Amino acid sequence: MTSLPVSAANPILTAISSGRTVRLYVIGNFAGHRHVDFVARSGYFDAFWFDLEHFDIPISDLAIYTMIAGASGRGGNFAHLT
Repeated sequence: MTSLPVSAANPILTAISSGRTVRLYVIGNFAGHRHVDFVARSGYFDAFWFDLEHFDIPISDLAIYTMIAGASGRGGNFAHLT
């Protein structure tokens, strides 16, 4: 199995594996581009958890939300699909 270069490693998974606390912002029903941008710019949370299990967020919107969150420097985003 080939490992990813260090620069491509997910910083959230790296933090979890090293025992650090990761602050997730869970968002679902009230997801919107302004909401995601506001929370991402706050700098308080390390990542977003987009809850697709309980809320119907269109994939096209999810793509935009993850781009907005990534542009602000948030290290990782999770979409819960189960």
